[in-house]
Amino acid sequence: MHKKPGGGRQNTMKCRKLIVAISLLMISVISIFAPRYLVRAESGINGNEAWVIAVVNGTFEYNGRYYRAYSGYIGQVCEYLNRDDVDLDEGQAANAVSYIYRHVADGIAEGYIYEIDIESGLPIEDVQTTEEVTETTTELSTEITTLDNTTEATTEKAVVTEELTNFEGTTDPDEFGTELPTDEHGAFIVPNPDKDIIKYDKVLDDASMEELAKYDKKKDDGIEDRPDEEKADAKVGYDESGDLYIETKDGSKKIDKLFPEWIKLSINIICISLFAVSVIMLIVSLFTKCIVINEKKHNKARKGHSKRRKIRKCCRRVLTIALVCELLIPAIAGAVSFAMFRKGTIMQNLNKGGYFRYEYMNYLADSVKDVSAEKLEKDSEDKVDVLSYEVFLFKAKNEISKTLNGGNAGDKILKVNAARNVYDIKHEFVIDLLPAIILTFVGAFISIITLYLVDGRRSRGVKCIAFSLALAGLLILITGIVLIFTKLHTKIYAEPDYLYSFIREVILSINRSVVLEGVFLLATGFIGLGLYRSIRKREE
Repeated sequence: MHKKPGGGRQNTMKCRKLIVAISLLMISVISIFAPRYLVRAESGINGNEAWVIAVVNGTFEYNGRYYRAYSGYIGQVCEYLNRDDVDLDEGQAANAVSYIYRHVADGIAEGYIYEIDIESGLPIEDVQTTEEVTETTTELSTEITTLDNTTEATTEKAVVTEELTNFEGTTDPDEFGTELPTDEHGAFIVPNPDKDIIKYDKVLDDASMEELAKYDKKKDDGIEDRPDEEKADAKVGYDESGDLYIETKDGSKKIDKLFPEWIKLSINIICISLFAVSVIMLIVSLFTKCIVINEKKHNKARKGHSKRRKIRKCCRRVLTIALVCELLIPAIAGAVSFAMFRKGTIMQNLNKGGYFRYEYMNYLADSVKDVSAEKLEKDSEDKVDVLSYEVFLFKAKNEISKTLNGGNAGDKILKVNAARNVYDIKHEFVIDLLPAIILTFVGAFISIITLYLVDGRRSRGVKCIAFSLALAGLLILITGIVLIFTKLHTKIYAEPDYLYSFIREVILSINRSVVLEGVFLLATGFIGLGLYRSIRKREE
């Protein structure tokens, strides 16, 4: 029995077409989700490890002199904590911090830290003469020797100057400063390294309270973009109970939902309808025998060919339009969810806007106010025990993290938990919208399979899929560009400052994600059109 001439070539072409179809399907899936991983912002540093980095980045005082760790050693610590196999829990982080506090003298002796001038923050060599440096080194060596040899060594006192920096976003503690009224050098005293309390002034005059209410503005917090309250289209803030509200010309209302009910209902109806269209087209194609699994069996025209050709043409047109919508909705929903609900992004934006510093100063002010006048008269010391910033940061991030996970936040340390409203909106999204969006994504998968199999000439299916990808990408890209030029963040007034900064970052992140989604889908569509031309040439 002789083989049909050209049979091997036909089999090769069939394999190539199948590979192209599978590749195109994989590219479609990747193009929707890839941008959210390309703009990944979260580091491998958890809240416990951030506490350790906070201490390492700080300034240490030993016997009246101030020291700071070399940047190389700080980088080594950050690199180690950023490893995937390193995940410190609360106890391990506490032990690490305690170890650092207890071994300040060892760090001086072994050259891990260098002496600085507390006023200028510069290394002591830059502000002293050579003779003074020599004298300092000699005295320091003597003190270290005495500390190591005597049985009644003087008590070590470690002082951490907290830079209030974004420990997840930078390892440079000098990028941001603070004017917290602590001691004369702005240092937080830790009398006992094994405890997490510091001493803070109980009595503050009006000027001190005003100073306490301030927190440093970062260079990129975007506060300058905030419009005047009178000119803003909407005002966002917190009410007395700590709930987020928005005030517009139509009145004020609590923000616990992302969309009005009619919008959510419309989205669900659209998603279900698109899924239904994809399923109906697949069923129609199967019952009318328009689905071609084996191209070789259908090389010749069969009975009812003209009717099936019209059905196929109709299916291709309907599914091409449906696929565009089925790609649009999950892509935009993914961009919004990435910008608003990803824990690492939320933590980074809160840090960037100064939320934790703002809450810490509220905590300090409340601690002072809680001290009764009677206690002030009886207590000879003008101090009150409060948490140091690194411990407050650790506890605050844990509270935020538990809130975002929907669990019990435990002991509440934050006056206003910014994550509570985010969790409410996320819960609404997951319950009311996510099932319909997933259904739409499944519908897109069905549409792609049907388009590829509905015609014996696979190039037609590839062309429709590629066209849908390109058109969806173009529409998403246009949407992102319109959002960028609209500058929605310049039309909203929000207080406190960190809240405006957070809202601004969320809006900008959504804009970037939408643009990236559009670029990926558009590029994938053009790649698909290139594959179509290549397949078409082989078919001819």
